[in-house]
Amino acid sequence: MRGALRTPARQWAATLACTVLATLLLSCIGARNAPRAWADVGLAPPVAGRVLDGFAPPAQRWLAGHRGVDLAAEIGDPVRSATAGVVVFAGVVAGTPTVSVQLPDGRRTTHQPVLAVVVVGQAVAAGQILGELAAGSHCAVACLHWGLLRGKTYENPLSLVGVQTDTRTRGPVRLWPAGHKPSQPPPGFDPGIGMPMAVGAGQPGTFSRPAPGPISSPFGMRFHPVRGIYKLHDGTDFAAACGTPVQAAATGRVVESGYSAAWGNRVVIDHGVVAGARVRTTYNHLSAPGAAVGSVVARGQVLGIVGTTGFSTGCHLHFGMERNGSLVDPMGYLR
Repeated sequence: MRGALRTPARQWAATLACTVLATLLLSCIGARNAPRAWADVGLAPPVAGRVLDGFAPPAQRWLAGHRGVDLAAEIGDPVRSATAGVVVFAGVVAGTPTVSVQLPDGRRTTHQPVLAVVVVGQAVAAGQILGELAAGSHCAVACLHWGLLRGKTYENPLSLVGVQTDTRTRGPVRLWPAGHKPSQPPPGFDPGIGMPMAVGAGQPGTFSRPAPGPISSPFGMRFHPVRGIYKLHDGTDFAAACGTPVQAAATGRVVESGYSAAWGNRVVIDHGVVAGARVRTTYNHLSAPGAAVGSVVARGQVLGIVGTTGFSTGCHLHFGMERNGSLVDPMGYLR
């Protein structure tokens, strides 16, 4: 009798254990396959809603397709920048309020329909509010249309927040056929303005120090250590060791990058019109070629390495500044 009860009891226990394990396994599988909120995976899209319509450009650039992603949101919801950058457009395109942000690598994001609270030329941080969602989206319900362009080629904006693939993505698509140029640039965008670090900036303390180290030679008249003549030292020398990263003092566009006999490897950044004056900064004697011409660099972004190229007697960074084409002492503008 005792042995007869033991066998069914063991079978019942084994069945119960298998049931519990199966339940746990199904629960894990369900958790992996269930939709996750953006916050659960550490992402930061412009709005927190789910994807209503994914990135699906056409096989050929002239065909119809979806050249961005639509994210669910409510009218009046704040729309944030997914990345740091500079606002290059805040206005109306074909009747739709639009905000566009240029990234440090030259790409730009578009947000529609958005009533802007930022202005052209303003530097924005990742997560900073660009505006609020307006009425007039093309979705059946309120949504944000979010796009990403590299030149005239559309890319998947979800890649900015860690989503590298989309099952409907067929690849990039050009806004215009290759070689074509629009008859007019987008309203409000002037490629000659550069990339100002922030609207209304330019007072003392608004530029960051480009390199560490003591000042080995300030701005002003001195005897040139190589030429041996008394002349203006048109910048500030920071005695940083060779190999030290050189950072952009403010957000801007690289307008010169190359080698000269006097300055060695140098980079010149145009910061646009800042507090009523056109401002440029120069970074000289770099150990190797720096950031490429045309690239946009954000404040604090590394653009080169300290060296001793050109007319230099040792490792240091020669940092210069121009306001409306006139050389000025940059130390009055560094925080």
